[in-house]
Amino acid sequence: MPLLLPTLRIELSKIMDQSSPLFEGFPETNIEVANRWSTAIKIYTTSIIPYSANSELAKEAFKLAILPISAQSQNGAALFQTAFTSFASQLAIGMAPAFTGIPPIVPINLLPVNPIGFGGGSSSSCVSLMSTIIDTWFRTGSAVLNAPSAAVTIWN
Repeated sequence: MPLLLPTLRIELSKIMDQSSPLFEGFPETNIEVANRWSTAIKIYTTSIIPYSANSELAKEAFKLAILPISAQSQNGAALFQTAFTSFASQLAIGMAPAFTGIPPIVPINLLPVNPIGFGGGSSSSCVSLMSTIIDTWFRTGSAVLNAPSAAVTIWN
């Protein structure tokens, strides 16, 4: 199975959308933020094509990168950007030996969600836009088949 946008929306709804029946509550500590977000992104990418053997390492990389976040963080967007980049880099490494994985080159930009959230928009609208941004970003990753043809596959 490939990357599935509905799966990502479900996983983010568990974390962010208090109006969803799937909502499990907002993370209360930075450790809970790291655990829940890394798990959500791992679930979403578990079936990525081409396959990556590094989904657990990717999850751990995300957790480590996002761990310094707190409610007072002035650099939350930068921490998420680093976390996603670390996650995707580990996924790319795990595509070997059949493929040479190339993570998305342009950093993820989640800032377009801020006007919705800070402007009083619904949590479900934030989840929808954030899911679309994340899904679109992951699909800019690619992998080169190492033999025999060097064909390029876009992550899906």
